[in-house]
Amino acid sequence: MTFDDIWLSDDEEYKPAITENYGLDDNGPVHVDLLSLKRKHAKQGYLDGISKAKEESLQQGFDEGYPIGARMGARIGEILAQLKILLMQSKISAEDYDSAFHELNIKKVLQTDFFDSKLNMLDEREHPMIRKWMTFCESKRDLQSQL
Repeated sequence: MTFDDIWLSDDEEYKPAITENYGLDDNGPVHVDLLSLKRKHAKQGYLDGISKAKEESLQQGFDEGYPIGARMGARIGEILAQLKILLMQSKISAEDYDSAFHELNIKKVLQTDFFDSKLNMLDEREHPMIRKWMTFCESKRDLQSQL
């Protein structure tokens, strides 16, 4: 094996490697460095486009979801306030209040079970945990009004 082919002689001129353009340029072969630069810019453009789309969708999702979350949070706050009053009046047990407090925790209320495949809330007005504790409060109020 000889190494003569890796050294240029004085009368030879350096010619950079040329490769195919892989669809990035329709004007024939492109220098390797130019191809690398084009790939880098194409990749960066793609990443910028993906980031922009994610930001826009994230904002749209927030804009659509915020009112639903605010209404659910307000309902949960009202339920817990009613339960606290019932607890202070000795109409319910501390265990009932603690159970409601635990079940109405944000992690429980927003479990994936309550969303469809597109991450839309199945029916915010009929959320099982909220409905359960609203019904519980109503039954205690109805019982109190009958007395």
